[in-house]
Amino acid sequence: MEGKFERQQKEVTSIMEQQTRYLREGIEATRRELEAQLAAVGARSRRAGGGGPGANSTTVKPPKFDSATSWAVFHRQFQVAAVQNNWTSNEKAPQLVSVLQGKAADILHTVPAEAKYEDIIGALQGHFGDQLAAVTT
Repeated sequence: MEGKFERQQKEVTSIMEQQTRYLREGIEATRRELEAQLAAVGARSRRAGGGGPGANSTTVKPPKFDSATSWAVFHRQFQVAAVQNNWTSNEKAPQLVSVLQGKAADILHTVPAEAKYEDIIGALQGHFGDQLAAVTT
């Protein structure tokens, strides 16, 4: 009788531990999701000038890129604007597309319309990234 009781007790303990783990994982996932949402709200608030006292509400306009200037210089300037404006990766893609002109804009024919920021940067880097090296060698 005692062995049966101990098995049942172990089974109940095991179930309780599984449920506790499951709840902790759910709580952790919810916490991460809420933190991400809070960060996004904070970024939007800062961009809108609502970040409170001392908040940085200066908007930096990224430069145009037509491939006449150095890719490295443009990319650095664009990154600075993205950081200053608190753009997310999803916001950077349309911003980048909007400043491409001439030969640089022609690259857009090689990437899908729904391309992510990293894909567009990769296409531009692949096409214009070695220009300086080719000129100096």
